[in-house]
Amino acid sequence: MGSHNWTGCKCTACGKTRNEGHDWSKNCEKCAICGMTRSTRDEAHSWDGCKCNKCQQVRDEEHDWTKNCEMCARCGKTRLNAHSWDGCKCKKCGGEHYIDKCTCMRCGKTFHTWKNDECSLCGLSGSERNKTVACAKCGRTEYVNDFETPLVRI
Repeated sequence: MGSHNWTGCKCTACGKTRNEGHDWSKNCEKCAICGMTRSTRDEAHSWDGCKCNKCQQVRDEEHDWTKNCEMCARCGKTRLNAHSWDGCKCKKCGGEHYIDKCTCMRCGKTFHTWKNDECSLCGLSGSERNKTVACAKCGRTEYVNDFETPLVRI
């Protein structure tokens, strides 16, 4: 009686908290055990752009759009219509082609992704190669004569 069974900052027997043993691993500003927030410390996070190096929390500031104008390289956040297209290449990030349902919306070139003799994106069968076919998903009619699709950086 009278002694606490501490797990970090919280007693498992009575729920009392203490100001030691906090778990800041999931969020540098909020204890994962008791929910206490760090109000006395202004900068608990160690930000590398939009992501904290210590707890991996993400903020909506300083995203890295250099590799892809529409997806942050650090946290994966996306945004729409951020590329600056010059034909099929983005002038800002170098991304190529704007593919929707196997077809580049800019130049019209088709890029099927063949796996087990079928396009994994639209379902076009390999038996339909070397003849004019309509893509099952996008409806585009094309002459299919390749067995491998060139790799495209999107």
